[in-house]
Amino acid sequence: GTPTCAQNGLTYSVTVTTNGSITADAGTVNGTTVSNIPAGTDVTITATLNGCTQDVLVTSPTCQIPCTAPTPTGTGASVCPDNTATLTASGCTTGYTATWFSDSGLTSQVGTGNSFTTPVLTTTKNYYLSCVKTGEATCKSSGVTVTATVKTKPALSITSTTCSGTTVTATFTATAGATVTASVGTVSGNQVTGIPSGQTFSLTASLNGC
Repeated sequence: GTPTCAQNGLTYSVTVTTNGSITADAGTVNGTTVSNIPAGTDVTITATLNGCTQDVLVTSPTCQIPCTAPTPTGTGASVCPDNTATLTASGCTTGYTATWFSDSGLTSQVGTGNSFTTPVLTTTKNYYLSCVKTGEATCKSSGVTVTATVKTKPALSITSTTCSGTTVTATFTATAGATVTASVGTVSGNQVTGIPSGQTFSLTASLNGC
């Protein structure tokens, strides 16, 4: 018969056709079937009938141990534009390496390890994390999406300036929720007052750390 691998890939079995009784130098004999033969081990099966014997050598099939890669956990990061982001991984057990890919098909590897620093980013980007078996790159978990979020920079523009004696008042517009500071003068609402006439000044808008 044809040798058949066990589901765990560690052993195999084979059934022979004979009208005698059989023995084997490996595995467990039950009727005309020999099971629990270690994968990679050839077995000699001997059939006996009326004092006569017949040997048959069975060559071990190539049995594959199923891939049971652990599923990782990834933690994303949020950064301002034109910065790198550091993503982290956990859950890859001994014998597996946290591996980072730029595509969901897990074909374009961009890094390994429990910490991965992206290139400089201008827009939000997804990366994909997998536990890959050491020395067997085809054995890997499904990809887990880990997002590097690029926050939006607040908009800021000066719409007008007006003079009043020796001071200037600047009126500006900014992204809702942004905090605006001025190098000189006092910020109140959408205006900066008390800027000394003739002095250069700057405004800065901050929102969510950007």
